[in-house]
Amino acid sequence: LHHISRFHIDKEKPDNIIIVSGLNDILNQKRRQGTVDCRDIANQLVEMGRTAREKGVGRVCISGILIPKFRDCQQFVIETNDIISELCADNSFIFINHDNIGTNDLIDSLHVNRERNVKLKHNIFSHLYTYNNPY
Repeated sequence: LHHISRFHIDKEKPDNIIIVSGLNDILNQKRRQGTVDCRDIANQLVEMGRTAREKGVGRVCISGILIPKFRDCQQFVIETNDIISELCADNSFIFINHDNIGTNDLIDSLHVNRERNVKLKHNIFSHLYTYNNPY
């Protein structure tokens, strides 16, 4: 995804970006290797933020990964989020925490249900300069 983010940053020239993290890399590594390199996944996300900053984006926000219902992946997600949060602090990026969203908020094993989607939207949109919470 890094090459796609570069294209959009060059084309759109945003003042701020929000990088929304997902579970795909964790699931794919777990399937292929039986384990997950949490630091590698976190570094890949933060590297997109570094590229954005180098290209003039002033405010970089990186969304944490939602804790899935897959018990065998939960610890990897927690560790990856901890590393993302640490790297965000080191790079003066904003880490978007989703601690207010639990596995009971998921419609399946990893997607937020319609009713709880408002929590996810608020967590993300509240980091935009122009967002007004209607709730």
